Amino acid sequence: MGTIASHKCFVGSASGFHLLRSELAKTAGLPPLDLMEGHFTEEIARDTLVLEAMVENARALGHDVVRLPVRWESLGFDDLITLLRIRDSDGRIEQRQCEALAARIVTLLPAIAPQRGASPCSGVATTAANGVVDPSLPAWASYQAIRLCAAQFAAGLRHAAVLGEDVTLRGRGSHP
Repeated sequence: MGTIASHKCFVGSASGFHLLRSELAKTAGLPPLDLMEGHFTEEIARDTLVLEAMVENARALGHDVVRLPVRWESLGFDDLITLLRIRDSDGRIEQRQCEALAARIVTLLPAIAPQRGASPCSGVATTAANGVVDPSLPAWASYQAIRLCAAQFAAGLRHAAVLGEDVTLRGRGSHP
């Protein structure tokens, strides 16, 4: 399964779209996306080690995580939340939100960087020039790919804003 966002914002796997949004949330200082309403699952709840680490991460960022999932309304206003809470299979970003969201993404681009001690395979499949997945590429290559993907999303949002159109998201099956 995959995700397609109109105006050339994004075309890729659902997991790739989730990773993009997770990295943007992390970079913006928001709680881990997997703790948020609409993303929190029973599978996450059952994995106590991962869950505890994510909750500690959120608390270290100053978020008082008392109940799960974390409700969007508890975070205050951030244009990025428009992208984070949208459904990846049938969502819509209204034209009136596109420019502000694009601007917010662009402000985050320079800060998208690997954490100290990141491994070469830090959760992103990176590809060599021939298009083959190459896990030996350094961690910074993964983050370069995320930056490029985020920049492309912002460019697509701006294109939609100029045209006066909404950005739509839809799921993509494994067959055309």
